[in-house]
Amino acid sequence: YRASIPRENAERMLALMKSGQLTVKGGVASFGFDAGTDRFRANFSDESSLEFEYLVAATGSASRIEEADSRLLGNLLKSGMALPHRYGGVDCVFETGQVIPRPGVVAGEPRMFALGPLTSGVYFFTTALEIVERQAASRTEDLALLLGIEWLAEHHPEALEAEFVINEGGGGSTELFGVKRPVFTVTTAEKGPLWLRVVAEGRAGHGSVPHNDNPLDRLVRALGKLQEWERTPQLSPVLEEYFGRLERAGIYSGGTSLKQLEQTAASDVRVRALLTNTISATTATAGMKHNVIPGRAEATIDCRLLPGVDPASFEAELTRVIDDPKVRLERVFAGASDTSSHDTELFATIESVVRELVEDAVVTPGVTAGFTDSRVFRNQGVVAYGFSGGLTSPSLARTVHGHNERMTLDSFRLSCQMIYEVTRRMCEAG
Repeated sequence: YRASIPRENAERMLALMKSGQLTVKGGVASFGFDAGTDRFRANFSDESSLEFEYLVAATGSASRIEEADSRLLGNLLKSGMALPHRYGGVDCVFETGQVIPRPGVVAGEPRMFALGPLTSGVYFFTTALEIVERQAASRTEDLALLLGIEWLAEHHPEALEAEFVINEGGGGSTELFGVKRPVFTVTTAEKGPLWLRVVAEGRAGHGSVPHNDNPLDRLVRALGKLQEWERTPQLSPVLEEYFGRLERAGIYSGGTSLKQLEQTAASDVRVRALLTNTISATTATAGMKHNVIPGRAEATIDCRLLPGVDPASFEAELTRVIDDPKVRLERVFAGASDTSSHDTELFATIESVVRELVEDAVVTPGVTAGFTDSRVFRNQGVVAYGFSGGLTSPSLARTVHGHNERMTLDSFRLSCQMIYEVTRRMCEAG
């Protein structure tokens, strides 16, 4: 049985079987309702039959999809867009769940993924909700990469034609560096994502006999080297302008030279992220049993690169730092973008609107440590800014991407008012 039964349920079933209240009989050939006896009848392969007052058909879906009563699956098989797996379900790529088409028939649909019981031939556990939930989250992420802004740029570049773009990635804060004064950051640049899978392979074996080719040991050493690697801080023109404006407004007082900013970054993780290429280990997977040395171990790392840093060059540096021929890097996703100038009509309009609506506000260009769709627009020569218009306290800002992410109603109203006013004035000017 692929999904283990909770112990308390198993004990109840065992007690019912011992008392004769529950009988287990296999080989069901067919079942139906007999109107003459007003009872359900189940027919078995040994030609016996049983009658019941109640019948619950809890057999689940057919393991062999060729036998499944599904027009969708039937059409997928007929067209060749899906291929039955010899052990049941549809055939799919083990690492991603991407459905594999029949060879020589169609190119397949790269956006089609399978999960749950449909993958019973590829995965052992297919019905446990926790595992299916994890698979669904991974498939959603893969689809987002396939169907995101890059897909639009490749297939419908005309849809991206614009002079200006206002996107996520910037906004207002009620407090910065301990100074309570509204600061609105309009992000004109962003760090580029480089998502990598770190894979170590070695010799599997029994845990009681350690050896020097344990892939999990290799993976741990590799991740340790990456975290200890000292990366050189860099100060871009955008950050020079950012810290310069904050210093002149009396909000930042730590000095704006690179050396002074490095001192600030030593105790401020946000500043450190703006000045350096960062690496975060996010997931790790290895082994299936406590006493077995695995033959493979892998982890994912989320690298965020400063504007202008080439992902391929940085990846080569990571390989050099790891320095282990049995550890390789597999690229999952990468992106990079140019910087938009803040010397534009749109930036001036945003400044004007902010200062009219929020007393004593400071407006500055900046860099976001995250990444947005703006990167694609910028690479096509479009001026793209991150600006939401809201005003958020540091405590609420820390809820971003959390299960309790939220904003105040006043901030929401201000955001709507600012975006509307900026758009109205730009359209009138155009």
